[in-house]
Amino acid sequence: MDRTLAALTNKPLGRVTALTIGTAAAWYAAKNIYYWFVYQPFEGPRSAKFGKGSKRQHLERWFKEYTDASFSPVSFRMMGTLFVMVGTVNDIQEILKQRPATFGRQPAFAPAFDSTPGAPGLFTAEGKEWAKQHRAYAPSFNAKNVLGMLPVMQERCEALANKFEEMGTVEDAITFLKYATSDIISEAALGIKSRYIENADEKTDDEIIILAQSLRHRWEHSMRFLLRSYSMYLIVKYLPRWFSSQWAKARQLFENNDVINNITDKMVAERLTTLETDPSKASHCLLDQAVLTMGGESEDRWTSRRKKQVLQSNIGTFFTAGSETSAMTVGWCLFFLASHPHWLLKARSQVLSVVGKEEDWAELSADKLQALTLLRACVKESMRLRPVSALFDVVALRSVQFKGKTLPRGTMLVLLQHLATNDNSRLPQHHLWLPERWLDECGAVRSDDEVVTNLVFGSGPRMCPGRRMAEFEILVMLATLLRRFPAFHLIQDPADVKAIDAISIFPRPLG
Repeated sequence: MDRTLAALTNKPLGRVTALTIGTAAAWYAAKNIYYWFVYQPFEGPRSAKFGKGSKRQHLERWFKEYTDASFSPVSFRMMGTLFVMVGTVNDIQEILKQRPATFGRQPAFAPAFDSTPGAPGLFTAEGKEWAKQHRAYAPSFNAKNVLGMLPVMQERCEALANKFEEMGTVEDAITFLKYATSDIISEAALGIKSRYIENADEKTDDEIIILAQSLRHRWEHSMRFLLRSYSMYLIVKYLPRWFSSQWAKARQLFENNDVINNITDKMVAERLTTLETDPSKASHCLLDQAVLTMGGESEDRWTSRRKKQVLQSNIGTFFTAGSETSAMTVGWCLFFLASHPHWLLKARSQVLSVVGKEEDWAELSADKLQALTLLRACVKESMRLRPVSALFDVVALRSVQFKGKTLPRGTMLVLLQHLATNDNSRLPQHHLWLPERWLDECGAVRSDDEVVTNLVFGSGPRMCPGRRMAEFEILVMLATLLRRFPAFHLIQDPADVKAIDAISIFPRPLG
């Protein structure tokens, strides 16, 4: 080898070749060092550090400070990573349309969502793995299955109303809304009846309630801790469990995952055995429908082990995404209705006219829910003003051109959804809750394109597959409460109810 190199460098042609290779290598190294440690494609703070206050508040402040009149992106570097903040609906949609080919989900989501290592669910899977799972689960969200879930939604929402009536004064409404959505999703996703609302204050050995509690704890604590501390994410992901468990937060994450895995393993095994023996026993629930799709004739071939892993991971995905988001949206809508009594009166009058009679409520349908135009406008405005997720992070999976600039592989893009839907240049009085902006002259609900695109359910190929189910769940819950109660009165002064930034934006206190 040494003789060959010496021969090359001694000959004129060899020296030119060696010089060319050396120059190319040096240029490539210098270019990468520049992109990794120096390069900033847009205006922004040269160094960034989060101080007191929420991450969203810091990011939105930096964006407003450095952006121009056209709301161009803003970039900054932190811990050696390039961040690009995007704050317009069109730019966010452009990025989301390229998922999952060009942009992927932030890696720190995986340990907090996927309790089974190496088995991502629909929320965290990327590329071909996501496409394969999407084909398996898409039929579960068709209109027939979603409509088949309406009786479950009604029954659990009536139980929630009974609980509120029994309590008289509800000091922590958000918690009970979460109980209700957990009950709904347990039957809708797993086909298992849950009575979380009735048993919330008691110690129980009900596995479905224990599962819901473990998933909620993982979402509220472990998820927040992993997203805020990138170093802890690396420790949890790459170091042995015995070492990671020295940190209390990591230990709690592992303990929750053990509980979740034990319960979901048994659930999935039972359903697989039952449906492989007799497919006619399948219900409308997502788990049963996915089992049938995976076992049928399709372009995908599922091994028994892989099928079980994916089904387990998606139980957690549907519980977390389906329960938390709906409860927060209903909570904010109730807050705004209680703060605007004239809208509460109008929305309740329409609910009573459409489904006030018991026979109409017993035959609830998609058409009747669509007829609740005032309530739908209230929901849309609540989601615009207080989106469940204020921001969303994706990572560039390869070098990509965006707004005429090169974004190197590994760039983190922060999509400021809350800021994008609260843009005064497009939406006058954006800071006010005005449901009428969603109604046309005839009282019909306007489309997103006519007002502002709500990004609560995402956009592009990775838009939430359970959107229709979530919208029905929210409307059924609100319609139930409006049927049962003539008015809502806040215990607190509306000014004292704050938007708390955690993983989602939720009202606290709300009673």
